[in-house]
Amino acid sequence: MTSAETGAGEGGSARSADRLLRSGLAGLALVIVAGLMLLNLAIWSDSLSGVGLGRDTAHAGLFVAVTAVLIGLAFILGGADYGEGYFATLWGLAPFLPCVAATVVVLTYVATADGSALHHDALAFGASAALSAWVIAGAALRGMAAVNVAQSRSYGQLVERTLALRAGSKAARPGQAVDADGPSPDERASALDQLRAALDVLEPELGLPGPIPSGIRYVSASGYINLWRALHRGEEALILVAATDRAVAEAYYDVRRLSGSAIPDVRTLTLDLRAAIQALDPAAATALIRVDPLPASPVSELSPGIARSVISQVRRYLNDYRDGLWDGLIRERNRLLRTILVTATVAFLLVGLAVIYNDGKAAVAAASVYFLVGAVVGLFAQLRTEGRADSAVDDYGLFEARLLHVPLVSGLAALGGVFLAAVLPSLLGPTAGLDAGAAPPTLDKIFVLTNSRALLAAAVFGLAPELLIHGLRTRADTLKKELASSEAGGSVAGSSAAASETPKEAGPGAPAGGGA
Repeated sequence: MTSAETGAGEGGSARSADRLLRSGLAGLALVIVAGLMLLNLAIWSDSLSGVGLGRDTAHAGLFVAVTAVLIGLAFILGGADYGEGYFATLWGLAPFLPCVAATVVVLTYVATADGSALHHDALAFGASAALSAWVIAGAALRGMAAVNVAQSRSYGQLVERTLALRAGSKAARPGQAVDADGPSPDERASALDQLRAALDVLEPELGLPGPIPSGIRYVSASGYINLWRALHRGEEALILVAATDRAVAEAYYDVRRLSGSAIPDVRTLTLDLRAAIQALDPAAATALIRVDPLPASPVSELSPGIARSVISQVRRYLNDYRDGLWDGLIRERNRLLRTILVTATVAFLLVGLAVIYNDGKAAVAAASVYFLVGAVVGLFAQLRTEGRADSAVDDYGLFEARLLHVPLVSGLAALGGVFLAAVLPSLLGPTAGLDAGAAPPTLDKIFVLTNSRALLAAAVFGLAPELLIHGLRTRADTLKKELASSEAGGSVAGSSAAASETPKEAGPGAPAGGGA
């Protein structure tokens, strides 16, 4: 065995030992979290009420201590073994945190006896339980932040086309056969440099080969757009050095993509591509004119090198247009997720106020029922709308974000509707047929399950958010329609981009499908 091999083996053993140590620390941290939760539950139960840990004084200090330890353990877990993927997973799960906390608080408050410690400290217990679940779930689900998991479909397309790009770069490298009408040596060298630069970005980020990277950029999906842009730059460079028949196939494919699309200057771009096809392969241009006759291109006869540059530039224009649309969809999705986080936090604060002021189990239970009525009504309306939508274009999780947002907002709207339906008559006074001095009903009188009109109000107001999110849905649907309009009806034989995807199933900027 050589000294290099020995050194490599020792380095691998050291890395394995280091990883084992970090994994052990992370596991120990998880055990501590679980132990703190059990201790927390025990102290809040009646079983330890007589051990000197007074329920009226111990719970607040314990909660602060547990919360501080949980935050510290989150950093231990992230730095010890799981790295950036752990924190990215925590961020991805953050919109669920207030929802889980509010649910645990309500269930604990309603299900426990009025005099019990858990009932008294339901808010602290629910928040602590949700934080603990968040920390542990971040470790257990850390793989969801990996590039091959966060958006697995887009990852598969990127890998497939990156491998095709690698193969094209090998076929076009110096020393291979070159067409007579191919690029000059300087142009060829420049295009190959662009190819290598694109591959240098793509392959490490896709784990080809090597470890699979993780990060917030993949949880937020913005990292995929960056990868698609890098891939497009490589494919545009490949057109400059590809065989003539392949360059013509790429141009023919882009003509099909432009047909019927909403891209600005579509007619000029189509005529430019036809002029380029005419310069590279007059027979193909004649066949194209027979299929879809258009006036002659205003561009004068092109040289083969200029024709390739025209094809590459038109592809760049198409790619930039579609990348911008996909980026708009992703920004809409991320904006909606941040809205969910803020809205869910507000809902948790409302639950906390109800528990702190001890509005009564019956009122909290009735409010929960009204919330669920509004959420279910809003969810059914959302599913009905989405059932008519075109799902052929990938939206990078926008549908799932809507699916979480609509029930949440509809439930809160239902609570507001029940409250308004109860207090509005007394506020209107004589115009509502009541005495001017009639006092508005209290919350424990408003939120009661025997009020059938309140259930009706919850159902009606549960549909109100449909109007609020109409603008968001309209913007997203417009982006999807523009993406679909720039898709080709099928693949082009010999086209590297088209060969890797099926119609309407591609990632961002994909020449053959609903992608980029």
